[in-house]
Amino acid sequence: MTTRMVFDDGSEMELLHRYALRYRQADRTMDIGFELALEPNVDRLIHAETISRWNDPHKNEIADEAERRKILSRVEEYCRAKKFPFRTLSLPEGPDSAT
Repeated sequence: MTTRMVFDDGSEMELLHRYALRYRQADRTMDIGFELALEPNVDRLIHAETISRWNDPHKNEIADEAERRKILSRVEEYCRAKKFPFRTLSLPEGPDSAT
């Protein structure tokens, strides 16, 4: 099984290890960790609020709400495609949220 997934816009998601992903968008990357879940049929928890800061050399750039929601959507899509049982602890609803 390949650990990398490429999206229509060219961004990528790959598994770093059992409990972390790396999202790549152009020249920026962001590492996204999972928490071990001890729930029936769930082995990973995604804390959406941790999707916020890019890795070096862009560490001073913080993803805006639209970017965070897009990345979270990509994380969830990746987990579904790879059949990782997960649950998302969501971002709080804000004025920019689209449902």
